[in-house]
Amino acid sequence: MCMFSGVGLLSISYALAEGGWLSLILLLVIACLTFYTGLLIQRCMDTDPTIRSCPDISNRAFGKTGEAIVSITMNLLDLLN
Repeated sequence: MCMFSGVGLLSISYALAEGGWLSLILLLVIACLTFYTGLLIQRCMDTDPTIRSCPDISNRAFGKTGEAIVSITMNLLDLLN
């Protein structure tokens, strides 16, 4: 975990050098959107205690089709790793 954090911190300066100040603003926007998405997922999971995974959330949002798509995608990603 520390290695990933260190690489991330070192790459921010490189991204800033290559992309300029606009890249730093874009990084902050993406960080804020990720934080907000996490809050929405937490709120969704607090509302219904039966929700335990991403396929459960997609089932509530998009029905059985969404749950199937997310489950297949997650399983394929597990196979690739």
